[in-house]
Amino acid sequence: MAGLGQLTAGGAHEDALKLFARALASQEQVLGPDHASVAHTLLGRGDALIGLGRAAEAVPELERALAIREAAQVQPEELAEARFAVARALWDANGDRTRARALAEQAATTYPTAPGTEDARASVGKWLASHPAP
Repeated sequence: MAGLGQLTAGGAHEDALKLFARALASQEQVLGPDHASVAHTLLGRGDALIGLGRAAEAVPELERALAIREAAQVQPEELAEARFAVARALWDANGDRTRARALAEQAATTYPTAPGTEDARASVGKWLASHPAP
């Protein structure tokens, strides 16, 4: 999965989207639709869709990833990652911007102060600064 994330980060969103689709189908069949790995793949698909300018398509996938992570009681940083992804998609899709801000604010306060989350916290902070409340 790390390779798929690198494709998305490198701008190869279309290629990543195809690979995420195959991974998702396999994971759902083998692990079930509510497995934590499925949430991870849905987040990757959502990021790729946002990168392609298709945020409205990303919203339901990212909402599903968030619901899976909430139900699974994952680590705080994983929950924050999902909240921030939904926030970005909602905003870019001209969806509920009040909820988008609230989710991003939750993400900012959810990220622990543990090492390794500095970049994520900074990213959320920058996003909040450049996306004022509606």
